[in-house]
Amino acid sequence: PDFDDPGQSPGPEWEWRGTGPVGSDRGAWYNPGTGESLHPDLDHPDPIGPHYDWKDPCGVMWRIYRDGSKVRK
Repeated sequence: PDFDDPGQSPGPEWEWRGTGPVGSDRGAWYNPGTGESLHPDLDHPDPIGPHYDWKDPCGVMWRIYRDGSKVRK
């Protein structure tokens, strides 16, 4: 995911779904082929901090951080 511009699609197969503008915290990027979603939560306060909420193809929820690290929710 793009931490500098959450309005940029993570890839050609991803589409924006939500009630807010593309890249806002009122929606998520969704991949209909895999069922994955990426929700930008870039204003999340510490101690969690900025991250993307990612639902992987198995339905498991993760937090992805700028450095690429992942933490299961």
